[in-house]
Amino acid sequence: PNLDSLLASTYIGGSNDDDARAITIAPTGNILVAGETDSPNFPTTSDAYQSSLAGTDDDAFLSMLSPDLRFLLYSTYLGGSGDDDRAYAIAANNRGDVYIAGRADSNDFPTTTGAYQTTFGGGNRDGFVARFYFPVPTQTQPEGFKSKKLSDGSIVRIEDGVFTALSEIVPPKGCPLHEGMKQVSPWVTFSANVNPGMNGVWIEVDLPEPLTDPDNMKIFKCNDNTPILVDLIIVDPQTGNPGPTVRFFVEDGNELDADGRVNGAVVDPFAVVVGSTPGQPEQQQPEQPESGQEEEQPNTPPTTTPSAGGNGGGGGCNTGGMSILLSLLVLAVPFLRRLRG
Repeated sequence: PNLDSLLASTYIGGSNDDDARAITIAPTGNILVAGETDSPNFPTTSDAYQSSLAGTDDDAFLSMLSPDLRFLLYSTYLGGSGDDDRAYAIAANNRGDVYIAGRADSNDFPTTTGAYQTTFGGGNRDGFVARFYFPVPTQTQPEGFKSKKLSDGSIVRIEDGVFTALSEIVPPKGCPLHEGMKQVSPWVTFSANVNPGMNGVWIEVDLPEPLTDPDNMKIFKCNDNTPILVDLIIVDPQTGNPGPTVRFFVEDGNELDADGRVNGAVVDPFAVVVGSTPGQPEQQQPEQPESGQEEEQPNTPPTTTPSAGGNGGGGGCNTGGMSILLSLLVLAVPFLRRLRG
């Protein structure tokens, strides 16, 4: 990549001092930014948690912009009546939760019922952590879906008007799951024709059962016997759906696309999986003998052991000792005949 072109850049602020302190990219691709503002006219949106400056100086702020930086999707103040509330850090997960952290000089900084600490602790300032929730913005959601119910009760929905076929298939043999992962939906594949003006296809999967570790869900897909993991978004479940609903975007030429074309092409097989951080694919272990059974040994020639008390020069049969024994037997025969006579 080169840096000779500025692809997008924007101000975000009002008539006084404003500072952006932290930035991250949401799973939807939208841009989240946080910091502090001293402006009474800092840009906010109609659904803002706090639409006006509360302090005598700085309040924290949280804003979300579209990936091309053209649209302000959400923006809010966050602060109390003190003179210096600031946000320094931001994080987001694939459920739509956004967390910001910073410092609060205000003894009436906004807190929620049941929070770990609801009152100002003292000194010049306290730290704070705040959580917001951003559902997938409406302008990125498809208008409708066509759906198909799978054998385990999962429901796969693909953007209305784009897919031509969807098939449930057997697991590809060349793509074993990583160790620690569990498949939670059947393997499927589909073909699609992309709507005009779009560069890909939205897909949703309703899972039939609740999960104990939904934050570790991924899309696991197989491309020419090469497994690839793809991030997804957890969205609000549909009415009556006991398990989580996941959504992901198949873009022209991206890792889910079979041959560089979504439009009219068959997309590579994929399934939803859940598990710990992926390691190496599971290896088939050799079978162990059952308890109480001796393990079969390879057919090798037997070894000889020197006889006890031997001179160490022979094997299990000592030739010198055998000669002495034969001589004694020859001498004993006449003596035994005399006794019998």
